[in-house]
Amino acid sequence: MKWTILLACVPYFFSATLFGATKVSVSAYEFPPYISDGRNEPGYLREIVEKVFKKAGYDPTFQFLPPARAFKLAETGVTEVIVPVYKTSDTEMSLNSQLP
Repeated sequence: MKWTILLACVPYFFSATLFGATKVSVSAYEFPPYISDGRNEPGYLREIVEKVFKKAGYDPTFQFLPPARAFKLAETGVTEVIVPVYKTSDTEMSLNSQLP
């Protein structure tokens, strides 16, 4: 019985933080100088997003796409995050519906 309880607890002892950060998929689109993929400097928005997620224990993976496709992937849940975001009535309604 003791071994059963011990074996049941093993997954909790080896959480994701021991093996590495949980990956987060980020849809992004070019919006220089704030965020960019094809320059020497990625932009301060990308640096902020990376630092915030890494501090929280996540590993962000950026995928640069055209804006319409980036929004579509965020709306459908293929990616968890989209940057940058600008507020319009369409984006506000569609992205707010994704909140838990």
